[in-house]
Formats: sequence, structure tokens, C-alpha cells
Amino acid sequence: MPGMNGIELQRELARRHMRIPFVFITGYGDIPVAVEAMKSGAVDFIEKPLDESLLIAGITRALDVSQLQWDRIRAEQRAQALIGVLSNREREVFDLLAQGLQNAEISERLGISSRTVEVHRASLYRKLDVKNLAAVVRIAMLAGIVSPTDLFEQNSR
Repeated sequence: MPGMNGIELQRELARRHMRIPFVFITGYGDIPVAVEAMKSGAVDFIEKPLDESLLIAGITRALDVSQLQWDRIRAEQRAQALIGVLSNREREVFDLLAQGLQNAEISERLGISSRTVEVHRASLYRKLDVKNLAAVVRIAMLAGIVSPTDLFEQNSR
């Protein structure tokens, strides 16, 4: 490619936050280039002359990765949209529930009664169409509000 090689293209797309699963095809690849390509998100690194079956397998993997990425993006967007319908107070209760706090701890932290926490909790469960705390945490994780590490650290205290 004139003016830019594959690694440079991959870096530029990453800089622009464009995560595209790559299949690198090269006529003169070496191990450091292959390692950099794979670390940067390539799903395959194929040397010329091309073996058609390797190319098809690489493209298939790239399409599978792409589908998983789109599924994840749609799940994140759905989670964010669900959270967006919560009132400010429901959102505060949601955030604290997602961090693993109990109703009494939420009540104390927000300066409201435990009964009020229960009312907000029931309302946000209804709006999010969930039945249990695990589903609340899953939505929070999908939306990027909490991570598994956050939950682990909270529960180890």
C-alpha cells in the first residue's frame, strides 16, 4: 500500500476508535510484525502466497469477531437506554445497588428511609424489566457503570 503499511493503517484506525477485525496479508512478514498485528487486534496473519483455505478461515474469524462486537455494542446501547428512563433518585439507588450495597446502606448513604429505598428499587426493577439484583448488576456492567473488578473489591471489604 503506497504511503502506509498495514500496521500503520491499523494504528490510525485505532486512534480514530474504529475497532475493525483485521486479517493481515503480507508478502514479507516477520515475527515482530505478526506479534504487533495480533496485539493490535488482528484475527489472523497470513503470508503470501495465499492459501485460499487459510484466507477463508481468517475472514470467517474476522466476521465472527465483528458480529460479537456488534452484539456487545447493541447490548451496551440497550442497557444505557434502559438506565436513561430512571428518575434521578432511581438512578442513585440503581448505582448503589449495582455496587453491591444493601437497602439499609443505600438508605443511610442517601439519607432516605429504607421503605423509600424499597419503593425506588421496585420502581427501577419494573422500568428495567428485571426480577432480581443479578439482572440489575448485569445491566450496570453492560452500560459500563461497574466492572467485575469493582464488584470483587466491594465484596472483599
